[in-house]
Parts: sequence; structure tokens; C-alpha cells
Amino acid sequence: MVGEKNSAEGESGIRFLKGKISERIEQRPQRHKGCGANADRVCLTTLHGSKGLQFDVVIIPGLEEGRLPSYSATTDEAIREARRTFYVGFTRARHLVYLLYSGWYRFRRYVFENGPSRFVLELQKVLGSTEE
Repeated sequence: MVGEKNSAEGESGIRFLKGKISERIEQRPQRHKGCGANADRVCLTTLHGSKGLQFDVVIIPGLEEGRLPSYSATTDEAIREARRTFYVGFTRARHLVYLLYSGWYRFRRYVFENGPSRFVLELQKVLGSTEE
């Protein structure tokens, strides 16, 4: 009897999980459906996740050298890929883009003071813009 009860509980648990997984799969498109389309919500996404979406305002924090591009991006190809990723995020804005950096960041026990990302400096040079 105990074995039968555990087996029945196990089967109902599996059915429950299958139902939850099916629910999540069905909800997936709807969860991101209005992302970028409505002014009444904030959509938090990664640079990679923003590909194909458009937003009125884009805010990209953490643009310190060593974060973007990552300190581990040591080859020309890795730098180009980081630049493309930054460009994807930057070009998601319909109207405004805010690029945020402090010039330093903390990673584990260390503090790095590398200044703004080279991508921000390149943009400032090309656009002739100054910090506000």
C-alpha cells in the first residue's frame, strides 16, 4: 500500500510538472509580446536578448573598459564581437539612448579604474558629443 501511494503521488507530480512546463511554453511568446511596445512598463533584457526589439528609450549601464569589452576579449575578433553586441543594444533605441559608466568597477576583491569603454569613447569621437 505504501508503494502504491508513493507511485500514485509520483505520477501526479510528474503530471503536475508536465502541466507547468506546457503552461510556460504557451506563455513564452506572450511574456515578451509587449516588450518595447508599451510606455507603461520597463523591459529588462541583455544586449543579446534585445536583438530584434525596439524601445523608445534604452539605458545601457556598466560601460566601463574591462566590462565591455570584457577584459578577457584579447583578440581582434573578440573585440569586434563585443562591438557588434554593443551596437545591437545601442541601436534598439527609437528616441533616446543613455550610456552609463562610472569609469571604475569592482570585481570580486579588486577595483578596476579603466575609465569608460572604448566603444563609448569611439561614439563620442564620431558623434562629437560631450557628457551631460
